[in-house]
Amino acid sequence: MASVKISQLPQATSTNPSDELPIVQGGVTKRISKEDLLGYKVYTALLTQTGLTAPSAIVLENTIGTVTWAYEGLGQYSATFFGYTPQKIVVFTGAGTAGSKTYVIQGYENPFPPYGVWIDTSDSTTGLGLDNVLVDAPIEIRIYP
Repeated sequence: MASVKISQLPQATSTNPSDELPIVQGGVTKRISKEDLLGYKVYTALLTQTGLTAPSAIVLENTIGTVTWAYEGLGQYSATFFGYTPQKIVVFTGAGTAGSKTYVIQGYENPFPPYGVWIDTSDSTTGLGLDNVLVDAPIEIRIYP
């Protein structure tokens, strides 16, 4: 395999976070996981929420472990996960339109046990909480070491 150029290798179509990749370090071939290369754990999902229920998630990638979603109140939801230190969690969210309403999604770290994140959805004009607006809404949670 040493005589094969990287450009000649077939491209991987998809990798799992636990897949191991070969690297050459100091002339020695070693293995490393995709998760190790990223430098953080990640949870990426599409959230949908209706009525007075917790959001459901289509999980696209998850190296964090079990993430449990809960309904906390009008436009307020939480995700909990265990084994991580607060102040090292970053949440990426967005905005969207549901019917005639434009809404904002705000995500922030929950600094109190059980650790995780809070998500708020609100009307972009009035600031009032809204349910029933998350439809395949993207979210990414990163936890840094």
